[in-house]
Amino acid sequence: MLLCRPMIPNLRKQILTSFIRNGLLLGTAASIILFYIAKKCKVSFQDSLLLVIFVLVVILLFLILFYFYLKRKLLLPINKAYKLLYERLTKKDSLNELDSLIDLYNYIPSEVLEKLKEIEEKEKSIVSSQEDLKFTIEEKNKALKMLTNNISGITNKLEEVNKEFNEFVYITSHDLKEPLRSIEAFSKFLYDDYEHLMDKKGKEYLKILIEATQKMKIRISILWELAKLSSEEYSYEEFSLREIIDNSLLDIKELTNKKKLNISYNNIDTKAYGNPAMIKKVLSNLITNGIKFNDKKEINLEIGSINGKDALTVYVKDNGVGIRDLYYEKVFHIFQRLNPESNHEDNGAGLTICKKIINKHKGNIWLESKINEGSTFYFTLPHKKS
Repeated sequence: MLLCRPMIPNLRKQILTSFIRNGLLLGTAASIILFYIAKKCKVSFQDSLLLVIFVLVVILLFLILFYFYLKRKLLLPINKAYKLLYERLTKKDSLNELDSLIDLYNYIPSEVLEKLKEIEEKEKSIVSSQEDLKFTIEEKNKALKMLTNNISGITNKLEEVNKEFNEFVYITSHDLKEPLRSIEAFSKFLYDDYEHLMDKKGKEYLKILIEATQKMKIRISILWELAKLSSEEYSYEEFSLREIIDNSLLDIKELTNKKKLNISYNNIDTKAYGNPAMIKKVLSNLITNGIKFNDKKEINLEIGSINGKDALTVYVKDNGVGIRDLYYEKVFHIFQRLNPESNHEDNGAGLTICKKIINKHKGNIWLESKINEGSTFYFTLPHKKS
């Protein structure tokens, strides 16, 4: 009889212990999965924590409701059987304890026994799933670590190759300048001193040679400048956008004086962060393009900025010939004409230099344009980090 008395408390204790253990395991697994997903989706730590707490509360409520369901379906019938057994064992004319236990077993409904087996199987399945999940997460973490290491290695190699290439371009362009200067000088000497000895075709050939050396000289200078831009480290500071715009216009004063030019400004009394000399070069190039590639009698330019949360967006808008969308990306490539169908002189490197400078500032540069209506060039300058 003493063996039967602690039966129900022990069973309740076992069920509660099982619920608590599985609840903790389920909550831990859910927390790990949610934190992993939140990290991948770049969700903030605070939002991730709130989500985990919400899921844990839902799991807790589910376990509590499930416990009361089991209590009604499982524990109450067993408790009733336990009381019946206890009454029989306390009577003098009762059967022996073994018979009472047999009666108790027979009294327990078969569906209750099936539920017990089902719960045991589910518990084993949950433990197995948790082990599989843990193994899967470990494998994914290993793969992610390997991928990160590979990306880091490739990035380092690319930086090294890029550095070597820039050094090669820098040295090569520097070394080519001297022989090219000699070719140009001797071609001019030849033309000046022996022009009377040449026929018309010979003079044309010599002029073509001189023009070709001059073009080559310009291109070598551009390559040298681009290599220098890539290798040099800039100092960054806050500066007045209006002051840089005024200085940019002074640099191209000779060009602006030749045209009937109207310039309007929008939100330029603001501070920007970057290298003032380099940003002045960008603005000079964009303003020059807006004037050169303009077939209107009256040229209208708008220079302004838009304050954003993470960066300042500066723009130069013109009413020029416009650019076909086919060339939106190509115009930023080296030695690509801004508009292949136009007759304007262009070395094809101004926008390449602009893109290189803005990239060094961790910004972006792009354009919007309509043929015969004009173009707007935008570039961003990230705000100074506190």
